[in-house]
Amino acid sequence: PWERPWSFGWSQMRIGALLRRSAMADLDRWYATVGEAFHEHARPTQDPAVHRAVLAEAGFDPALLDAAIADPTTADDVKADHLEAVGSYGAFGVPTLVFPTGDTRTAVYQQLVPAPDDPDDAVALFDLLIQANRFPGLYELKHPKRPGDIRIVADTFAPYLQARTWNTIENPAP
Repeated sequence: PWERPWSFGWSQMRIGALLRRSAMADLDRWYATVGEAFHEHARPTQDPAVHRAVLAEAGFDPALLDAAIADPTTADDVKADHLEAVGSYGAFGVPTLVFPTGDTRTAVYQQLVPAPDDPDDAVALFDLLIQANRFPGLYELKHPKRPGDIRIVADTFAPYLQARTWNTIENPAP
């Protein structure tokens, strides 16, 4: 994706890379705004025009998108982060969460987890991910999806499924 002028998530992360240089609070605000627009409101933030509108809504200058894409070092930053995640943690998808574990850092790939309604359950889920790192030989723990589960996934992630405009190698949801 680093060889194309605009490439779905990759190019959006270049905006994040530029914001990270000025303030982590800006990066956090951008990431939260883009995530909400895409994952909750089915807005295709991978479309540059939509992304410019989302930037404005978050209080950023929409020209930030053009500045990030015009700056080749933002691609270098994103590529370096990507190569670090793949090389150090075996990352193969998103989200890959990296946790400190004693003197080392370990990663967990977490996919398809509907947000718990209860904040205490969200904390318990996060704690579970951290505790799983106590067992470095635990590579996968997965519940098989039954037909009803596929419907829950499709309903939960409907905004994402509506907003994305790219093909996937995963099985399509109904």
